[in-house]
Amino acid sequence: QPIPGVKRELEDAKTPGAKKKVSFATTPSEEAPTTPGGAPPPSTATKYKDRSNGGTLVEVQNKHLARREPWADVAAKAAPCVVRALTAGDVAALTRAPPANDPTQPAVGAATKYRHMFTPPGERSAALDASARHVGDAMLAARKLTEPDAEATPVGAVAPNPSFFLGRVCLDALDGKLNKASVALEGDRRDGGYRAKLDLSAVESSYALFPGQVVGVDGCAPHDDGTIVARALTLGAAPPKAATPKEQVPGRAAPDQPPASIWVAAGPFTTSDDLEYQPLLDLLAAAKAAKPDVVVLLGPFVDADHPAAKRAQLDADGDEPVDAATLFVLKVAWELDRLLESSDCHAQFVLAPSTRDLVSEPVYPQPPLGAAADEAGDKPSWQDEFPLGSLELPKSDRIHLVGNPGLFSVDGAVVGVTATDVLFQLSSQEIFENKRDGAQVAALPRVARLASHLVSQRSFYPLFPAPSMASTVAEAPVDLRQHAKWRLPVAPDLLIAPSRLAPFARDVSGTLVLNPGHLAKNAGGGTLSLIHISEPTRQEAISYAVFCLK
Repeated sequence: QPIPGVKRELEDAKTPGAKKKVSFATTPSEEAPTTPGGAPPPSTATKYKDRSNGGTLVEVQNKHLARREPWADVAAKAAPCVVRALTAGDVAALTRAPPANDPTQPAVGAATKYRHMFTPPGERSAALDASARHVGDAMLAARKLTEPDAEATPVGAVAPNPSFFLGRVCLDALDGKLNKASVALEGDRRDGGYRAKLDLSAVESSYALFPGQVVGVDGCAPHDDGTIVARALTLGAAPPKAATPKEQVPGRAAPDQPPASIWVAAGPFTTSDDLEYQPLLDLLAAAKAAKPDVVVLLGPFVDADHPAAKRAQLDADGDEPVDAATLFVLKVAWELDRLLESSDCHAQFVLAPSTRDLVSEPVYPQPPLGAAADEAGDKPSWQDEFPLGSLELPKSDRIHLVGNPGLFSVDGAVVGVTATDVLFQLSSQEIFENKRDGAQVAALPRVARLASHLVSQRSFYPLFPAPSMASTVAEAPVDLRQHAKWRLPVAPDLLIAPSRLAPFARDVSGTLVLNPGHLAKNAGGGTLSLIHISEPTRQEAISYAVFCLK
């Protein structure tokens, strides 16, 4: 019987126009990780020490390339890899661009701690304009190769004839989520900084849009309100590829040298039910036995989202509580030191922090672990009142510290890293329209399409504004004054972007984008990636064999 006072029965109740919940699940045929037998890997709900799926193969890219075997015999014959952080001068040489103002500065990321949380609105606006102009100028330059007289029409101007507009995608409301009916284009402040509604109904090709994306629009604006009726969209401009001649690539150029081996693991490095760091210890033990050339470790090393950190009870080995820096020293720095001192381990280590790290600056871009303040002492006052203790990282030429984001090379192969989960954030903000036209953006798998935005926007973090994330700290607390330091100045050979999405490796316009997953997931085990560079001297392209393992 109907309930008095209720217009219809509860089981028939429907909310008109209810928003569909966003699912981050992937399709089993394309994205879901599987074991070599085709079955999904065992659940990570099992505690790490009780897991039975250690070493399970989750994903393989370039199956035709052989895995390096046997490890010990090959490593004994291999010359050491050349690993170095890239400077602005290095990137200028790689891309054959004009020399940088200060060629000794890091190519991307911050070299030192800097004063943050002090960006006035005027500087924020100027930074947004500069970042949009950086990509917009590249799109206009590419267009002028075929249309020498091409020019951009200011957003907001009445243009009844076919025109080309450049601007940043944004929401046409104060809040809400981007959809096809709420897309606006924001122009440069030099042209008034107007926002105009973007009518996408006449666009015939496939497209993918997200807030902060810089796009080119072919269309017209026949009405006084400046509404742009789009006919076609240009979704960014990829950065130049590295153009290093074969004879200039340092490292193992001899043809008889074995493939270079890189391991990649992203934090957390301990499970959520303790602070024993057993996954990290197992990783280092495996590296000692397998002898990879390079091990890349991406934060968080001391995770702000760990239950013990939230309770402010970081205790090491069940002893008295310690601070985050001391925990890092005991569980990470000293373990690396022990491994480097052993005579049978010759691996080099690359470390980069995360915005969730309690032992690094909680702002993007981040300086390397243990970085000092700049020479001018330009840092927040709280760093004087609550200084972070020494991280006691080993003083060794086999330890390489890069920022977040960071850019370095391994035997001449350019590697970009960002420890911020930008792919997951893009997945919740992107709108995708598939016109079934065979366009490149429609042909890419979903994860590859998300990764392609980093390349096409020439940025390690192209989103603006950053979405609100349910975390102890903001997932991407960006400092807009430093926008130039998270630009992607060169298309890397390998781009490492850890994410909570399923582990994957995909080719995106010649760049291999890798999500290694996380080494620990809650109380269970996670994944890491093994990479074999079979052609380290880069002739046409570098070939990779990628294995993601539990």
